[in-house]
Amino acid sequence: MINTYGVFGKIQFVMSVQIGNQSVTVDFSGGGMSSRGVIPASYVTNNPLVQRALHLTAEYRSGIVKLIKSIPEKVDLLEAERQKAEEEAAKKVEKEVEKKLQDASFLESDGCEDDAVASGQTRVEVSCLDDAVEYLKANYEGYSASKLRTKASVVKAGEEHGVVFVGL
Repeated sequence: MINTYGVFGKIQFVMSVQIGNQSVTVDFSGGGMSSRGVIPASYVTNNPLVQRALHLTAEYRSGIVKLIKSIPEKVDLLEAERQKAEEEAAKKVEKEVEKKLQDASFLESDGCEDDAVASGQTRVEVSCLDDAVEYLKANYEGYSASKLRTKASVVKAGEEHGVVFVGL
């Protein structure tokens, strides 16, 4: 997080912050007063140690130093996006598994089996090559998108694990 701290009513403010046995000087600057309003003296940091130390000071607790703005960093945003993508992929795989189970129960109840099911292979319906790649990456280790670029490589990888992709 990138935090901006401010001291209202001051043009410049310098304080010393203890971090362990060391003392760090924090320089709040850029403040001003005009007929339009007050611009607080500010200090911007993304260092979590300095942020924690500022939150523990008496000046912060008494309200002299205030947190003005907190912005998440790109790394935090990318991590959140990655987790969301993983959750969506897991839901998609769950739906595919449910669909496979329904298809299997339908085939068993009707008594109609095709060659893939009779030979012990698993049928997976996919709408595009990317779906097949995601299925292989989610269910079998050692596969990445760079290894599965072509339709032939995806079909070969599926055959190695007894999977037939329907819809490719």
